[in-house]
Amino acid sequence: MRILYFLNKEMRYRNFIILFIILFLFMISPIAIINYIVDPYGIYHPDYIQKKPFINTHTRLHKTQRLLSRDYECIFLGTSRVEGLFDFEFFEKEHLFFQICKTYYNAGISSASVEEVSEFLKLILKFNQPRIVFYGLDFVQFSAPIIESKRSFLSYYRKPYYHRIVVPFSLDTLWNSVKTINSTGISYYKENGSWNIDKEMESKNFSIFLESNILNLKQLFLLNEKAYYNNFYHNFSLNMRDGKSTLFYYRQILENAYKNKIKFYLFINPFHIRLIEVLDRKIGYNRFEDWKRDIVKLNEEIANLFNTQPYPVYDFSGYNFITSEEIPVEGFKMKYFYYENSHIRPSAGDLMLKKILLNENQFNNFGILISTKNIEEHLEKQKELFYRWREENQVEVNEIINFINK
Repeated sequence: MRILYFLNKEMRYRNFIILFIILFLFMISPIAIINYIVDPYGIYHPDYIQKKPFINTHTRLHKTQRLLSRDYECIFLGTSRVEGLFDFEFFEKEHLFFQICKTYYNAGISSASVEEVSEFLKLILKFNQPRIVFYGLDFVQFSAPIIESKRSFLSYYRKPYYHRIVVPFSLDTLWNSVKTINSTGISYYKENGSWNIDKEMESKNFSIFLESNILNLKQLFLLNEKAYYNNFYHNFSLNMRDGKSTLFYYRQILENAYKNKIKFYLFINPFHIRLIEVLDRKIGYNRFEDWKRDIVKLNEEIANLFNTQPYPVYDFSGYNFITSEEIPVEGFKMKYFYYENSHIRPSAGDLMLKKILLNENQFNNFGILISTKNIEEHLEKQKELFYRWREENQVEVNEIINFINK
């Protein structure tokens, strides 16, 4: 009898567990089904990306999942500058780029650190087989404080299938699904992964300008410059707490690219020369120069380890026709290339690719191929041009200094 009692007790316990699991699955299944159908982050149904405003706040999740489900011949990596620069949606199919890359994806991520780019490349090489990768480098990617602040996002790159399974069962996702159904907002990202800055500025910035009493583009430049001074360049260091240099992650990127024998193009992104003035005031121009030296030196060192030719490195930053574009006195729109001092239009991205792929150069000083052989000469010339710009634009320089020091 005693044995039967324990057997019955064990049976009751097992039945309770089974019943609990069935009940739990019954309760959460509708949540998962709703989230899967609505798909607020554009993970499962990419055809309706434009109607999903929560992609704007879940870009890392969205883009890592896109790279799981499709193969692309060419991929762009980098920060939001890359996101906005490379969009060929409106170009003819005969355009040079489509002759080289029939399919492409812009995997740029806003404020991405170099560690994130390293993890993203690992994911791409594991689940895709791209022929060509374009990597846009930014100095701020290598800031140790920025790298450490972005570490909570690394699981998106390291555990993509975990997120693919877990996201539909989340109550947060359900809440965002409900808001997506009722929302009139849109995603500012396109099917090709590029950031539609025109659409975002059109729908958001005008009201923001009015609320912030921003009367023209010059004031927006000043606000961005103060943000760089106080945030992006704050406590800037290439040294991590664990003793590593942040260049360690750049080395990882290069080693993975060379090991997988893909075509890999490196380029330093353009940004308005006014931001170099801010950088110089906060960090020191010489540290920007040293970083460029490290970029080309490490590239050639890793190439030697793999007994192959180094990847080309192009410098589109510094002083040139595009980075020194004049700011209009009135209005909110630059004449040629800029949205504001950090982000540039796809028309400049087109010029960059023509330089990289065809060695075309509509503007002689835009895009210099750099290596250890010419880096010192290049840096010396850039410094001379920068200081000349400073002398010729002293009113602007004083305006920047006064504003960032308020």
